[in-house]
Amino acid sequence: MTMWEPNAIEAGLIATGITLLGILITNQAKVSEFRQKWIDALRDDAAALITHTFVIHAATKDDDLDESFVQVHQTTARIRLRLNPKERKTEAVVAAMNEMRDANHAETPVEHGAMNQRVDAFTNAVQDVLKAEWKRVKFGEPLYKWVLRLVILGVVVFAIAFVHSVLKQYYPWFT
Repeated sequence: MTMWEPNAIEAGLIATGITLLGILITNQAKVSEFRQKWIDALRDDAAALITHTFVIHAATKDDDLDESFVQVHQTTARIRLRLNPKERKTEAVVAAMNEMRDANHAETPVEHGAMNQRVDAFTNAVQDVLKAEWKRVKFGEPLYKWVLRLVILGVVVFAIAFVHSVLKQYYPWFT
């Protein structure tokens, strides 16, 4: 009795499947790399926004704050451009960011405790976004997870079929 040997079509299908899986894994790795850079950039911009907000808040009338105001507006714009405006978590970040900006431009000084609360709300909202994105990096994109499950199912089915064919080949009474 001979072992199973794939014909040309079966070998081609196996090779195609392995190639597609390799492409998917490479793509997933690249997407994860870009997403990690995105996470790092968002974290850096959030920290810069908080820093310049505190500089403005702690300033006296004699301090030149033009550069800090420019940095706040630039950083706010970068953060907004990075985020999807249709996501609920993004809405929380933008709302907290707007409250901080409005407090910076307020004619009457904002108490330190109130500004700290605004900064904490912004920090918490950004952390929620970062946590969700980190989960995507850690567990993979939805397409990747779906294909991985499909591949695992295919391997299990193939293994069962292979074991069945071997048992049937060596034990004719097995059906």
